[in-house]
Amino acid sequence: MNAAVPGKWVWITGGSSGIGLALAKHYARAGANVALLARDPVKLQAALTECSLLGSGSDQRIVAAEVDVSDLPALPSRLE
Repeated sequence: MNAAVPGKWVWITGGSSGIGLALAKHYARAGANVALLARDPVKLQAALTECSLLGSGSDQRIVAAEVDVSDLPALPSRLE
C-alpha cells in the first residue's frame, strides 16, 4: 500500500470498524485527508476521534459522515 499520500483525500466506507478503520488509521498517520463513512453514529464518532489523534498536521482534515452507501439516492445530500 502506497502511504505517500499527504494532502490527498481518501474516502473509506465502513470506516468505523474492522479493515475500514484500520485503513483510516493508516492513512491518517500517513498525512492523508480522511473521510470516514459509516452507518453507526456512535462507532463513527469513536473512529473519528481515534483517527484525529493520529493525524500528522494542522493542514490535514479528518471528517466523518453517517451514511448508508447502499442508499444511492440519499448519498449526495448526506455528503454535503
